[in-house]
Amino acid sequence: MKCSKCGSLNHNIRKCPHRDEVTPRDMAVWVKFDNITCDEADKIHIEIVKMKSSIAPKARATLAKGKPKELPKQIQNAHGILGTKDEQEKQKTREQTSKRTKKR
Repeated sequence: MKCSKCGSLNHNIRKCPHRDEVTPRDMAVWVKFDNITCDEADKIHIEIVKMKSSIAPKARATLAKGKPKELPKQIQNAHGILGTKDEQEKQKTREQTSKRTKKR
């Protein structure tokens, strides 16, 4: 049986000499797909979630899907970069006011 800690075929996790070692969790992955359809984006999203669950169940994940011009704002919102809900609402109001002003 393959060890689920180190991948060795010579033992399982109960006998693993690396069992008590702490593996640093200090890596991140950033991926961008473009020139895809909405259906393709949905399928990619689903597969990424499945892979994350099986490969890195302890990892946190943030996925944003949308048109390229919308993604920066979605990513900011997902990460809470704009701050509290009140600050986000104020920002949304400013953007709506700005759009109305540009239309005039």
